Amino acid sequence: MGHVSSAYIDDSYLQGDSYRECYNNVVDTVRLFSSLGFCVHPDKSVFTPTQQLVFLGFILNSNTMTVVPTDEKKEKIVSVCSAVLAKTESIVTLVSNFPGAEFGPLHYRELEQEKYFALVLSKGNYAGPMSLSTRAVSEIRWWLYNVQNLKRDIVRDNPDIVIKSDASNLGWGAIYGEQKAGGRWMSSEATLHINVLELKAAFFALKCFCSNLDTQHVRIFIDNTTAVSYINNMGGSKSVFLNSLAIKVWDWCIARNLWVSAVHIAGKLNIEADEKSRKFNDKHEWRINEQCFNEIIELFPTVNIDMFASRLNNMLDPNPEMPIQDNTRQSSWNTDCSIMANSDMVPNTTTAVISTTVDLRSENGPTATPVTQRTTSTVSETMPDGMSLIREHYGNLGIPANVTEVLLASWRPSTQKQYNTYLRRWMAFCNHSPTVNDTLKSLMKLYQEGVSYSTLNTARSALSTVVNIKDFGNNPIVTRFMKGIFELRKPTPKYTEIWDVSIVLRYLSGLYLYESLTLKNLTLKLLMLLLLVSSQRGQTIHLLHINNLVPSEDKYVFHVLDHTKTSKPGKPYDILQICAYEIYPNNCPLACLKEYINRTKQLRGSETKLFISYVKPFKPVSRDTISRWTKTVLDKSGVDTNVYKAHSTRAASTSKASRGNVPIDQIMANAGWKSAETFYKFYDKPVESSTSITDVHVRLWICAGQMTCVCGAAIREGKDVIVISMCNKMKDSVPTILRTLKRSPGSLSKGIQITKKISGSSLEQEQAGVLKKGRAFLRFSLNKNFKNKLNKEDPAIVASKVKQNRMKDVMTTQTFSQESTLLR
Repeated sequence: MGHVSSAYIDDSYLQGDSYRECYNNVVDTVRLFSSLGFCVHPDKSVFTPTQQLVFLGFILNSNTMTVVPTDEKKEKIVSVCSAVLAKTESIVTLVSNFPGAEFGPLHYRELEQEKYFALVLSKGNYAGPMSLSTRAVSEIRWWLYNVQNLKRDIVRDNPDIVIKSDASNLGWGAIYGEQKAGGRWMSSEATLHINVLELKAAFFALKCFCSNLDTQHVRIFIDNTTAVSYINNMGGSKSVFLNSLAIKVWDWCIARNLWVSAVHIAGKLNIEADEKSRKFNDKHEWRINEQCFNEIIELFPTVNIDMFASRLNNMLDPNPEMPIQDNTRQSSWNTDCSIMANSDMVPNTTTAVISTTVDLRSENGPTATPVTQRTTSTVSETMPDGMSLIREHYGNLGIPANVTEVLLASWRPSTQKQYNTYLRRWMAFCNHSPTVNDTLKSLMKLYQEGVSYSTLNTARSALSTVVNIKDFGNNPIVTRFMKGIFELRKPTPKYTEIWDVSIVLRYLSGLYLYESLTLKNLTLKLLMLLLLVSSQRGQTIHLLHINNLVPSEDKYVFHVLDHTKTSKPGKPYDILQICAYEIYPNNCPLACLKEYINRTKQLRGSETKLFISYVKPFKPVSRDTISRWTKTVLDKSGVDTNVYKAHSTRAASTSKASRGNVPIDQIMANAGWKSAETFYKFYDKPVESSTSITDVHVRLWICAGQMTCVCGAAIREGKDVIVISMCNKMKDSVPTILRTLKRSPGSLSKGIQITKKISGSSLEQEQAGVLKKGRAFLRFSLNKNFKNKLNKEDPAIVASKVKQNRMKDVMTTQTFSQESTLLR
């Protein structure tokens, strides 16, 4: 049979491609409802197929393919908006009537934000007062003025124009067919978040290629999911800045009757736009002196045309509505002609051009400049990155281009990134054949800026790759200069001490049971556990692939086939082994890994990298994301991330292992070091004295002997112990506990305090005071209801089962790792 139907509570929508098909759908549906015992309301139902139908307060029209609110709904919106302007308590009713308009999402988020803050202030009271800002009032007025014209198209035609855009920290780029656009960011823009830059790049692309379009559908491909979301949803609530920018994009499009849709594209497929965001042809950009400009304005106050109209150097505000014109006064995007802004001021030319590149002139309106790659030209365009200087250097030595590419590949991307910074500064500092004095002046300038010895050494290494000075790196004057820098500014270790691993493990143990964790928490926990148990760099964890995984019952083995920092010719590939930690079930990396692989199996598709994003589109994450996730876990655990960065996990885990008497050979093998000197010189740090505590909260039956073990372990760590008993019987065990602890070798007891039975509220106050002082807090009660269970099973297993079943009066624990072993 097969029918298209949709139901919402007690309303049903039936559809067919023809009158007969729709009629059959109605007959079959009514017959089905009747057979199930339901009564179809004859007055509220429409049994005759029609091309216009009222459903859930909206008029559906299959001829115009639109959705329009009913007159009653429009009147309600008008009355509510009028009431809101007079009395703001009606805001909740107003917001509930907003969905259903084409551009409605552009005109309610300010109200939504203010509603949220008002609810916070009124503690969730929807009847509480709320004040409206000027922007919120303007949104309400928009609904008042446009309510009679509200509608929404059911479907959209295929796009008329397809554009690609991309952004980097240097600039933006856009591609439309054979036409290209791009430009640098202003200094104030370069510091913005990449999500903002991606959305700006999309906006600039629209301005460049769509200024003269009308009533067309424009599709833009972006490799940033946040920018895609803010365009398609006409804004968002998470970022005020992005929401404001998205509204500007849509206002610009609406003014030109354009409909814009955004689609995510993988970065590896967006190469051309990415190249334009990093590669610029602005070597001849210049700007008139500001003092001279002011003198000109005094003489000619009516000047209104700026021939230096780049958005980076313009002195006058451009006409935001000025169209882009070429030298033939025809189409702005004729790729057979060169293009220049304000062409009426420039004589016509017929210079042959291979490709036309557009450069945005202002935030308000785009104009264009030519990139004239003449067929007879031999001038090469300089890349903005410093590696182009190395490429040019090899070219001057007569080395073929294909050989040069192989030579450049000898530097890892991280090394190229380091060199790039100082080579670019060198290009700005010296553009002629340098001498030793020139290089020393460049290094001295860096020294005066306060950079460290290691940074200067990196700059020296970078310069040695491009300067035509024989044995520059070993030049006596250069080496003597570096020795002087070493004496004047001796290198200091990044960390003098390292954070305690137990702090992070204590936080992670609270993220238990694995199957009940959100994908985000499961991802963060697995990442941190892998970093701690493997002592590897984040780079290695980032390169793990599930297709290079060899699973077994008690361990998983990853073969790291990609190049890592320590990869060398002849060295075998790295192996990462993840074993089970059965004694610590809530922090077992193998159990966590198994759950993660199982949870992400349906999400990852064909992706093989272990770590994928925990939000759509669930793609492999970058190395920077791994670092950011690591810092997130450290921050939530209480580690100061202003001091300790993501790479500190390597020193923290190995230092903790060394303090735990783990053999140095095992530490070296686990971390991938050849020499013990590497560990002792760079990674072996004293563990930071922490105010963290052995925070054990137990509410289960326990004997005095087990309690003695727990107390003794805490006291040996130099903690004061306060036992808060929920039962007076526990007090009888005090003499036995004290005698046992005094006989314990190496026990440095600072004292045990046993309190009487106290109420729940007093217990919370007592607990807060104890934790604030950095003491160990243990809470026991004699609950014989679980005596039989504890006699048969391990307490940790019992606690896990009880926590799963949400049974009461058994156990509430934030850390049950080392303590679970002690309680056995």
